[in-house]
Amino acid sequence: MKNPQVNYLLMVSEISLWYHPKVKAVDMKTVHSSKDAYAIFKEHWDEGLIGFLEEFKIVYGIPNSSD
Repeated sequence: MKNPQVNYLLMVSEISLWYHPKVKAVDMKTVHSSKDAYAIFKEHWDEGLIGFLEEFKIVYGIPNSSD
């Protein structure tokens, strides 16, 4: 018998995402402008699948301590 107190519409699945870079920060490409970011994204995006596959990319920013 189902518990009438539980509202199943409010239950959601949970997703965890972890990122462990294989490249040292000093070896990563530097983004100085949106044009740089576009070029890096374009290198790693499969344009043949862009209309068929939901995909996302993330750029992690690390503040420059010399600013």
